[in-house]
Amino acid sequence: MKAIQDLGSKLGQLSKNQQAIETRLRSMAKQLDAIDANTVAGAVWLSHWAYCIVMNMPLDGPNLFWPQGMKEPHWK
Repeated sequence: MKAIQDLGSKLGQLSKNQQAIETRLRSMAKQLDAIDANTVAGAVWLSHWAYCIVMNMPLDGPNLFWPQGMKEPHWK
């Protein structure tokens, strides 16, 4: 009878530990989703910023800066 009671208490503790782990994993998943969303939002913002910079650059003049290969197609 004592062995059955010990087994029952150990199973109860395992169940509590499993619930704690599941809660922690759910919390981590939410944090990772937030990080992914922030990464995507940052990439979109940088893309728009780069577009704005390029579109507002003067077409002639000494300040024109184009990174090497920018005017060439990617297959060359």
